[in-house]
Amino acid sequence: MSVVKIKANNMKKILFALCIACAFGPAMAQNVEGSGRGGNHARMKMSPEERAKFMTDKMQEKLSLSTDQNAKILAVNIEAGKRMQALMGGDSRPDRSAFEGVDKFRQEQYATILTPAQMEQWKAFRAEQQEMRGRGDRAQQPAAMPAKQEVPVTK
Repeated sequence: MSVVKIKANNMKKILFALCIACAFGPAMAQNVEGSGRGGNHARMKMSPEERAKFMTDKMQEKLSLSTDQNAKILAVNIEAGKRMQALMGGDSRPDRSAFEGVDKFRQEQYATILTPAQMEQWKAFRAEQQEMRGRGDRAQQPAAMPAKQEVPVTK
């Protein structure tokens, strides 16, 4: 009888451990740094200067910028980051066109700094990134599905 009692106690302990693991397992599986789909959360907490450095480093890696280009691109990215931060600093979230204005500024500045070949590489990289995020160019997406056409039923 004591063997049965010991096995019952062990089973209770195992069952309790499984319940704890099931309850806290999902919470522990979350990535604090934020990666994958939610990976931008860590970047959102960066200062404009840190985001600009991150973006400039990415551009250096993809476009092989000269030291002069790197310095100019960093300055543009810092300015754009400060403009974005100013837009998001208010009580209400600005409309999409305000953010597009900052992006337009950035792209115009890049066009004066990068070579035509680098600019094409940058556009291709951006398009690839947007596609990976599922954002794609909304202007190229079909507006709506066509209305269903009725098919006559023959008897």
